[in-house]
Parts: sequence; C-alpha cells; structure tokens
Amino acid sequence: MNKKNVLILFGGESNEHEISCKSAANIISCMDKEKYDAFIVGITKEGKWYLVNSDIESIKNGNWVNEQKTDAFLSPSKSQGGLVILDGSNYTVKKIDVCFPVLHGLFGEDGTVQGLLKLAGIPCVGGGPLSMGITMDKRISKIVFEHENIPVVPTTYIDENYDIESLKNELSFPVFIKPANSGSSVGCHKVDVPEELESAVKDALKTDSSVLAEKYIDCREVEFAVLGNDDPFVSMPGEITTQSTFYDYETKYIKTQKVNITAPAPVQKDLCEKMKKYAVKAYKAVGLSGMARADFFIDKKTNEIYLNEFNSIPGFTATSMYPFLMEKHGISGSELFDKLIDLAIRK
Repeated sequence: MNKKNVLILFGGESNEHEISCKSAANIISCMDKEKYDAFIVGITKEGKWYLVNSDIESIKNGNWVNEQKTDAFLSPSKSQGGLVILDGSNYTVKKIDVCFPVLHGLFGEDGTVQGLLKLAGIPCVGGGPLSMGITMDKRISKIVFEHENIPVVPTTYIDENYDIESLKNELSFPVFIKPANSGSSVGCHKVDVPEELESAVKDALKTDSSVLAEKYIDCREVEFAVLGNDDPFVSMPGEITTQSTFYDYETKYIKTQKVNITAPAPVQKDLCEKMKKYAVKAYKAVGLSGMARADFFIDKKTNEIYLNEFNSIPGFTATSMYPFLMEKHGISGSELFDKLIDLAIRK
C-alpha cells in the first residue's frame, strides 16, 4: 500500500494558537503510520512556518517553538504541489497528497490557508475558501442562516463607530457581546447592566472590527458533530454543562474540571430531529464539507431552538466535543482521521 503524504498545519497567528497545538497533538497521535507519512508544519504567532521535528508532548504544550525546526513553506504553484523545505541556500520539495489544517481562528479557519491550498492543487480537510470565510464571520453566517429560515439569536451589529449611549438605549440587558470573527469565546462577555457595556465592547473590538450584541437567552447548549460532503452525517446531540457563568475560554481549556459533557444529551426527539435538519440545511447553505460542529441553544423556558454558530475546524483536544461525539458513535480517532482524509480527496 502506497502511503499518503499528509501535511499537518498547526499553531497560527490567531488568539487560538495554543488550542491549535493541543488539537494537532491529538490528531497526530491518531494517524496510522502504516498509511501516512506526516509532514508537520508549525506556524508561529508571528506567522513563520517551520517543519517541526518535536515530539507529541512538545507540540501539545507549545515548546516546539524553542526546539529544532527547519524553515518550510507551502508552494502555491501547481507545478510543485508541495512543501518547500529550506536548507541554507538549498531546498527540497516534498509532494503533498492532502493537507489537514488544524488551525483555529483567523489566518487558518477563515479561508486564507484554504485558498493557498486551492492554488497549489492540494486537497484540504474541511471546507473551501468561501465556506470557511462565511462560517468564520458570525455576522455573515447569521445573515445566510436567516435567509434559509433557520432561527438565530436576535442580534445587533456594532462597528468601531458605535455610540455607546444609543447602544445602551437600544439593547435589553443582560446581553452577550462577542467579536464577529473569533472562536473559543475569546473576547466574549456577558453584560448584565448598561454600565458594563462599553468596556465589553472595547475588549471585543480588540479582537475584531465587527462585534455582535446578542440577546441573552437562558438556555441549554447542545452541539452536533457533522461529518461528510454532499450527504453529511449528523451525530447524536452532546450537551455541555458548566459551573461558570458561561462557557468561556478559561472553562473550555484551562479549568476543564468545571465542564461536564453528556452524550446523548437528554433532548426531546422532535427537537433533536429539528436541530439535525437545521444543521444539514445550514451546512449545505454555506457550502461546508468534511467536518464541522453545529452549536445550538435551547431556551429553557420556551424550548425554542436557535442555531448559535458553526465551527468549521472544531477543537480536537482531549476535552473537545467533536471527537467525543464521534467516539460515542464508535468512530475512533484513527478511523475519523481516515474518513476526513478520504472526504478531502473525494470532494
């Protein structure tokens, strides 16, 4: 059996760099070495690309940036179709059969890397440039979902020219403030009173020039793993419960002992089926492929459903929902890797 050369891209310039390292370590550990030769490329927070020779633990904890590595970059030329590895004034090119970009957030999950891979003619795990860009931008994706008659949380959009007094009068409190282009709850705030609004908006604007003010809903958060291209599979529902005020960055990745994941989540059958249908409809509407995680809210009082967002490169850490749900369906980490590689090549 001929091995496939798989390029694993991780790290990146976004504020989710550390999460990408943890996700990549788990994914690399799932690779069947009999089927794949891995070329592991780490991208620093400054945007420098390196072929990484570090072990799994160093990749996971981020120490790879201080260890032996070699300058490398992806050629956009179809005549090369591969990874250019530099050695002083000399270089070699390794043909890449497929790339798995384990890059969360900007400059990785927003269609930029996917565009480069498309230029190079290299199959890519996950969606293409347009679908990734739409999904990354919560404002644009909400507009698409609303057009498809998929319920979303009522939202006010804020830019850098906002008037704080007008916003205080326009919004009902409590309200959630979040950057339009960010993940892992970075820059997100629950604002209980008008006096807290300006500091929350200012902090969110540090992450992105567009900010969302979403109506606060006392809800359950239910998530589904989606796998496939034209005819995607949707997993059983998983539910996150936490002791924190909301599922913020610290709770997700630092104080993980505060998090409890239940799958299958105890959701009424009709509500579950409705969310699954919305997930498939939204997945197709934005043109996603390969994988994504669909996050829903269920209003505790009314049972109303809202599609919160799609995560087009979901976390693959030890506490992440996507691989957890796949495991619940009997799909191991190595099997999931195989499926994602196959979907990338076939799309």
